[in-house]
Amino acid sequence: MKDTILLICVIFFSFRTYAQNDLSDIYHGYFKAVEQICKKDNGKLWGINLYSPILCIDSLRNVWSNEPDNENKFVKQENIYRGKYPIDKSVANSITEVYGKKWVMVMVPLPEDELERNILFTHEIFHYWQDSLKLISFNYNNAHLEQKDARIWLKMEWLALSKALSTEGEERRMCIEDALCFRAYRRSLYPDYVTAENAFEIHEGIPQYTGMKLCIDSDSLYRAKLDESLEKYLAAENLVRSYAYHSGSVYGYLLDQSRHNWRKQLNATSDLGSIVQKMYETFLPVDIQNQCEIRKNKYSYTRIEKEEQARDKRKQYELAQLKTVFQTNCITLPLRKMNISFNPNRITALEGLGTVYKEARIVDEWGILNVFNIGCLINDAWNSVTIPLSDYKPGNDTKHIITNDWQLDLNEGFILEKDSLKQEFTVR
Repeated sequence: MKDTILLICVIFFSFRTYAQNDLSDIYHGYFKAVEQICKKDNGKLWGINLYSPILCIDSLRNVWSNEPDNENKFVKQENIYRGKYPIDKSVANSITEVYGKKWVMVMVPLPEDELERNILFTHEIFHYWQDSLKLISFNYNNAHLEQKDARIWLKMEWLALSKALSTEGEERRMCIEDALCFRAYRRSLYPDYVTAENAFEIHEGIPQYTGMKLCIDSDSLYRAKLDESLEKYLAAENLVRSYAYHSGSVYGYLLDQSRHNWRKQLNATSDLGSIVQKMYETFLPVDIQNQCEIRKNKYSYTRIEKEEQARDKRKQYELAQLKTVFQTNCITLPLRKMNISFNPNRITALEGLGTVYKEARIVDEWGILNVFNIGCLINDAWNSVTIPLSDYKPGNDTKHIITNDWQLDLNEGFILEKDSLKQEFTVR
């Protein structure tokens, strides 16, 4: 019997070691592929070799890295480094600083498709260098893209740009002019969001363009991927935190086609539409609204309007419910040193109140908050987060609180208590 147990243990640990080594080989292959992509470019696109320190992190916070850390937390295994990601840090496709080093952070599981995986890596790698390229991001909120008219004219812009991709010469220039006309009209309806739109297109659109540019050699394949992207975003329920991925990659492609060295003109406040207008020598009409009415029917306006009207009816009901939820019987937590990860496909902007994140993990000095179902509301100033009271009832465990909609784990020195003046719960 002892021999049998020993044999089972040997088999188990041998299998576990084999599995770990197998994963190490897989991640080593991923890292080498990205390294070769960056080496092939060798600074032609942005003046630097973009290859960077990378952390691949799974749901259990296991780490696979291409480089050692600076605090000896990682262990070398074959050709990569293994370790654990800190519990007090959120995991997202982003940039992080941990163990004495700046890293590109990518969430596992990764895309199975090799091209999609490489685009993801190179997109995130660009973020690593973004500040040094003077494309420094700042807070932006494109809440207007929850509204029907903003979405309609954004989609008109995209459809005109899509037609420009399949044309040349004067016809391409006219399609670009149509797109910029739709863009200008949308911005005339929502002038307070022009800066935010530009910021999002630089912050996420340019990295997406970079990922596609570095990973796709064929012009026909690039345009096919843009067509796929268009279909994806035309069908997207939420665009507030995602639309720039498509806009940036399309504008980047058209700018490259103009044969001008546009990237050297780029800065953190650039307007990609204005750069395209300059490079293609297009001119916007004086009567933009009338021209949009004339030009819109070339781009399936009636279908888009009908789809957006149906969505708007659904959305107005949802927004009314969310406003009720987050304005009565709530818990409000201060945000001072916030670290957040969230699902960008499950967010809703509540104009004047903030943004609802239906799946998110927030780390702050008071502890860790995980939300699901209804989610949480982060105000526009990003200095407070509100969660519904849900089925919370004060009990014996004041440090680890679980409800149907959220879980709150408080650090030592913090308690959840009722504010007698505001008649709501908060952390102190």
